Amino acid sequence: MTRDQFKQIMGKTLDEIRGVFDYKNTSYGKADDAFHNFRSSAIRCFGEDTPENMYKVLLVLVDKHLVAVANKGLEDAEFVERMKDIIVYSLIAIGMYEDRKG
Repeated sequence: MTRDQFKQIMGKTLDEIRGVFDYKNTSYGKADDAFHNFRSSAIRCFGEDTPENMYKVLLVLVDKHLVAVANKGLEDAEFVERMKDIIVYSLIAIGMYEDRKG
């Protein structure tokens, strides 16, 4: 694969990731709380909705994808989708980090 071919694939993939992010962001939040589901799960699992507990919830969700690709590798039929989900979770984690800072 040439660098130009790789660049084209990355451009297409980044567009697709934006779509996944838009969907996940709506799915995991409410209009006034982007981290609603993480907050709720943190309360249920850890007793309080601290930023660290919400981040731990996110890590568990990421880990299910990591376990699957670690077991199946590049042969995983859902490999690309899982990688996109991991990227989206990473973006959500950055949002959590920024929210905690500010």
